[in-house]
Amino acid sequence: MTSREARDPVAVVRENLAEWEVPHVELDVFGTADAAAIVEQVDGFVRRHLGTGVAAYLFCGSSVGSTHGLLLADGRRVVLKARPPAETNPDLPLDRESLRQVARVQRFLAARGYPCPEPILEPEPIGRGLATIETYLDAGRLVDGHDPRGRRLIAAALVEHIGLLRNMPDPPRIGHFAVPDERLFPTPHGKIFSPSESDTGWVRALGRRARDITRAADSPLVLGHCDWRVEHLRFADDRLVATYDWDSLAARPEVCIVGVDAHGHTADWSQEQVRRVPTPEGILGFIADYEAARGEPFTREQHRAARAWAVYWIAYGAWISIAPGDTDWPEDSWPALLRRCGEELLR
Repeated sequence: MTSREARDPVAVVRENLAEWEVPHVELDVFGTADAAAIVEQVDGFVRRHLGTGVAAYLFCGSSVGSTHGLLLADGRRVVLKARPPAETNPDLPLDRESLRQVARVQRFLAARGYPCPEPILEPEPIGRGLATIETYLDAGRLVDGHDPRGRRLIAAALVEHIGLLRNMPDPPRIGHFAVPDERLFPTPHGKIFSPSESDTGWVRALGRRARDITRAADSPLVLGHCDWRVEHLRFADDRLVATYDWDSLAARPEVCIVGVDAHGHTADWSQEQVRRVPTPEGILGFIADYEAARGEPFTREQHRAARAWAVYWIAYGAWISIAPGDTDWPEDSWPALLRRCGEELLR
């Protein structure tokens, strides 16, 4: 997150809303797509809980939740993250207790010098959902996840925070995209996605095979960030200085966390002119870099399971993005990547 200019709140929110044909997240959270009304709710929230108002906006963005970078009237720079009601997506940790546990993990890491935002306010009601406030980290730069050096830095930073969290007393069992056996994939993480079941039979077949393979490996349960990728990380030289999106924390088998992060480590959806999806070689390279930083290789079964988890999440991305009748996909897309390397990675 580079340095941001303080700007008019309504203008910043309006620009974010204009990026969406239907701003589902803001409608779910605030009950409105009117920029001025959203700013009014945000300002009222920080006045109630922090005792000061919003002077200007640093940024505004939408994904699973609605995120607002704020310059407060007392000079503080903070980030308000507003999530939709928990029932909006039962496969994501949107309930109050899960968000409290995420905040507990952030405090644990920050107290040990790990560069994640420190919670300022635990979840409180805003509109129809819940919001938290945390410190604003504005340091460092992006690395290139396709470059071996950048990939090694990303993998090593994942090893570091998983290692720290192994020593956390009473670690929380946070669920993130964990689905029951009767369902293959989690509920799509955004309402903009409408999977075409008739056009994704081959995708679901690969996803099912991948999931079956993951069950054959014995892997310890760990806490780790499950969206550990270029867009959420900043480095100064070779040192990690800022991390974002800790709502993606989950307690999962280690090979699952490595697989999901191998599949997505190159993605930066905030930039148009960069390749988002990795190459098959990049996926294998990330797993190898993780093993090297870990100081101990996976067993053969664990390595195969990590690759299978990568295939599973590539299949999820393909499943939610294939439109009815769509059979020709750009190279930088999940369906194209799955078609290219799904079978290879499962072998």
